[in-house]
Amino acid sequence: ALNPFWVFIAILSGARVGGLLGVVVAVPAAVVIKEALDGLRNGGRTDGGIVLVASETQPLPTTPGPSD
Repeated sequence: ALNPFWVFIAILSGARVGGLLGVVVAVPAAVVIKEALDGLRNGGRTDGGIVLVASETQPLPTTPGPSD
């Protein structure tokens, strides 16, 4: 998440540099830059994003369907 202050700065900067198109592109570009800097700061590690993988899967038990 991007701090609202930085969203405001990104919108103002985007408007100054690129007009309406700059406003539209500014916030996504700011998020990409923030995430890249966070990735560099953390050495490429993310905090969270835990993935659980089952070593073996079992089929679901079958239940009889409704009879008419």
